[in-house]
Amino acid sequence: MSDGLKSHIFEGKILEYKNELMNFFIEVNTSRGQTLTLCKIIGNLLIHGNLTQKQLKKLTNLSTGSISTNFSALASIGVVEKKRILGTHTYEYSINIDLTSSFASSFRMGLQYLNQASNFLESKKRELEDRFESFSEEFQLFSNIMQDFSNVIRLYLKIYEIFINSSLEMSDLNPFINHHTELDHFDKLSAKFIGFESEFLDFFMATPIFLGKREIFSKTLGYFITRRHLTQSDLKELTGLSAGKISQDINRLLDIGVIKVSEISKTGEITYERKSITASFFTISRNILSIYSKWKKRLEEIASELRNGEKELKKLNGYENIVRMLRMYLDLMPHFEKMREAVDYVLNKS
Repeated sequence: MSDGLKSHIFEGKILEYKNELMNFFIEVNTSRGQTLTLCKIIGNLLIHGNLTQKQLKKLTNLSTGSISTNFSALASIGVVEKKRILGTHTYEYSINIDLTSSFASSFRMGLQYLNQASNFLESKKRELEDRFESFSEEFQLFSNIMQDFSNVIRLYLKIYEIFINSSLEMSDLNPFINHHTELDHFDKLSAKFIGFESEFLDFFMATPIFLGKREIFSKTLGYFITRRHLTQSDLKELTGLSAGKISQDINRLLDIGVIKVSEISKTGEITYERKSITASFFTISRNILSIYSKWKKRLEEIASELRNGEKELKKLNGYENIVRMLRMYLDLMPHFEKMREAVDYVLNKS
């Protein structure tokens, strides 16, 4: 084939295994609210290594425009790099992070994002103190929200530290777990605090923590963080999105236990309430980690099938790619299990 796609075509059992690995990758990352488009792009790059836009289009059936837009976003934060194919005007794209080298490498990436968020929160807390009267109820509300958000980040950073330093124990997380009662939130905020809230939410949706997530998922979760109690009508007014789209993500947040029904009016309008900020984020983490647990047995079965059928399967294109990805996932499993232990510990103490 003139576009060089042949080397990226998998067939037979190797194609079946690739599809299963893609399903695993997509399930994990869509549970985080990431778009299916971005999952397809990153998943294929992880498995195939280097791909041109034309090759990726044929593998995913995504439009050139969609692929290009997502490549630009990923390149802007250093996740993807492009190199011109020698003697052509065509570029190949690849993941710019060595996820296969060690668990520490993926941790370093997470630490970078968490530190970005931590620095932003510190600057916004200073701005809050400079711009607004400290005695106002809205000031106290946002001050507490940012403090709780900071504690969540410190908890994740402390968990990372526990992984690195074997002398630390789960009980070292206790000082960062909040037990205070949250302040009542407001149905309506003053204009100046609405602006502050928007800046707060815009930052987090622009960081790698939220990169690639569906906008409504990020906004719905974000507004539950700042407002705590919301109806579907409230979210429609705040986001400008349709009731149908909002309903999907409310149901998603209900399913994973981040929010619950707190009140039903005489007219049938439902008010939803989120858990504490700590419990909300760690519930999302537990949901993601449970997917790894669910898939562990099947990934081990695939690895066994590859070993038993190595003589014939090695003849098929993509064999080494699948073995490499499986090795990475299975090597990470013990770490994810330990992470699940830490997340459960926090949730039980919250």
